[in-house]
Parts: sequence; C-alpha cells; structure tokens
Amino acid sequence: MKLKFIIITIAISFLVGCPVTIEVQYEISSDIIVPKIASPDGGVILNPEGSVYYYNDAHDREASDVRLDSFIRYKQSVKRYMRVSGEATPYDSGYTDRHYHSVLFRADYQDDATVEDAYFSIPVDDDNKFAGYLYFKKSGNYKVYSFRTPDYMLYPRSEVPYSKYRVEENSSTLVFNVVVTEGVPESLWHLIPTRNVNSGAKNIVDRAALLTRDLTNDLDKVKSIYEFFINDNIGEDFSYVNYNDIYPGYLDATSWEDIFIASHTLDRRKGVCNDFAELFAALARSLGYKVKKVSGEDPDNGVAHMWNIIDITGDETLWYKVDTAFAVSDKFNYKSYAEFYPEFDQTAFDIERDLKYTKDYKVEY
Repeated sequence: MKLKFIIITIAISFLVGCPVTIEVQYEISSDIIVPKIASPDGGVILNPEGSVYYYNDAHDREASDVRLDSFIRYKQSVKRYMRVSGEATPYDSGYTDRHYHSVLFRADYQDDATVEDAYFSIPVDDDNKFAGYLYFKKSGNYKVYSFRTPDYMLYPRSEVPYSKYRVEENSSTLVFNVVVTEGVPESLWHLIPTRNVNSGAKNIVDRAALLTRDLTNDLDKVKSIYEFFINDNIGEDFSYVNYNDIYPGYLDATSWEDIFIASHTLDRRKGVCNDFAELFAALARSLGYKVKKVSGEDPDNGVAHMWNIIDITGDETLWYKVDTAFAVSDKFNYKSYAEFYPEFDQTAFDIERDLKYTKDYKVEY
C-alpha cells in the first residue's frame, strides 16, 4: 500500500425534445447506467445553457487538459444522473501507456455544507476519450468540478498552448452547474459508483455476471468474486506489484491512489491493496451488494492499508470483513482473510487491520 493513498439497449435522451424509452441497460462507450437507478426520463431534462468554465488564463476549452463535449453546458437540470464525455490529454506526462488514465469528477452539493462531496472516476481510452455517468443523491444545486488527477507530481497541466505549469493538488480544470430535480432514491445509494470504484464499467458488470451466472445463493456469489482474485480460470491471475515496478522511473511506492481504478485493475491484474479492494467493491456492487472500503494509516510508520466489508443479506446486521490484497499475496491461505470462511481468524484480522491502521481511519462506499 502506498504511503499516500491515502445486447439489450435503452433508447434514452440527454437532449431536449427527444422521446425516451427504457428496457434493461443503456450502454455508452464502456459505462452503463446502473439498471436499478435508470429512469425513463432520467438524465438532462431541461434546456442547458452557457458554456463550461475552464480554469486557465484564457478560459479556453482547447487550452485545458480535460475538454468536455459540447452538449455539456455551464448549467443544466437533470434527474438522478447525467452523462459526461470528452477528451483528456496529459501533457508531457512521460507515459506511453495510456490505458490506466482516468478523469475524476467531484459533485459539490451547494445547499448543505454538511453533505460530503461525491467523486466519480471515469477511465480514458487509448484515444484519450472518456464517457461515463455522474449520479446525484439529493435534489438541489451542485457544482461539478473535473480533475485530470489530483496527483500534481504526475500530470503537468496546460495553461496556454506551449506553456505548462504543475497542478496544485485537488485544483480543478473546469466547473459546471447542475440543478437536480430528483435525486437517486436513498434505498439505492449503495449502488452508485464512487471514487476509483467504477462499478458501472461494462467490463466490471460483465465479469461479475460471468463469475456468478450459475449461482443462486448470495454467499456463493460473493465467494466466487473473492476467489476470482485467487484463481482465474479464464485469464491471468492477480499479483501484488508496487507501482514503481509497473512504471519504473515514473512511479514509486508513494504514488497516489488514483493511478488505477477498478476497471483498470481488472484488465491489468496487477496492483496494491487499494486496487484490489476497489475492484472487489466494484464487482460486488455491480451485483447489488452493499460493500464498503475500510482504510487507515499506521501512526508508527506511515504505512497505509485498505480492505473491505460487505453486507451479503442487505439488512446491514452483519458486515463480513474481506482482505483481497492479503489473499492475492498469500493464496494458499486465502480463506484466512475473508470472514465467510471457517478458517477466518477474527482476532488476528482486527489486530492486523482495525487496531493497526488507526490514523485517518475511514469506512466509506
């Protein structure tokens, strides 16, 4: 773990005046709308207006490293979710492999400062294009910001053509406004994709369905997802590999958590603890399970770790503890790291995790 990670389609409209019908799934690029959240009239519902505001001296789209498509405007009204798409180009990043890149969006609720910001990670393809969905829990007013990545050490950002400066951590590249007429029902909040857990990615959805296609019992389904990290009968097995070994000379053991997101880890089969925890969360969430990430830092040495808890029944009376990273690293003893096996040792698990990584301890979707 890094020190600081700290075909059935829907005909649906995001433009005014077009008819909308819902069947089962809506596919756009590599992302789909979460089926249970999909609404016949979801998405952009009223005439959008204005132009997206870009944070560069010229306030110019072409001078930005994240460039949204023109249908996204400075202000739009939406129901539950909206599609975002565009192009993201890292200037002089030093990487030749673009597959792992992603764009991070932050939805900042303006009507109540106590409501936490929502983050969404959308992968960027080999042509530097991206397309995905943002979800809104509450009705009201939002400001949405986009980041190429919060890691300023990896991605210089273009300010004006042929001139560059390094991005301050968490500085935004652009902003637009959203008025939400109806939020996602609270009973469905656990299905919403979150930062690095892009559970709406089609490869995530398809893989989870494949792993559980012949299973009817919830516990068996969750076990199948977990055991996928130990032995994949179809593709390459997973391995625990530090980032400095994946991209020597560019990444090191302290690189930030947003290098890979869940859909990338599924394809690459390499990563560290948060990568495996995020992938486990994405696979399970795509099947409808309530699954959270648990993370913290050891106050004695600064080392951090991430694992999961999952509610299999849905009533939140029992959350099973799961550590896929330890399972990947110790495959002969993988049953020791998931609470739904008899071999699980509750005391040892807690001592090595909850009682050890106490600094900045977080439990979150």
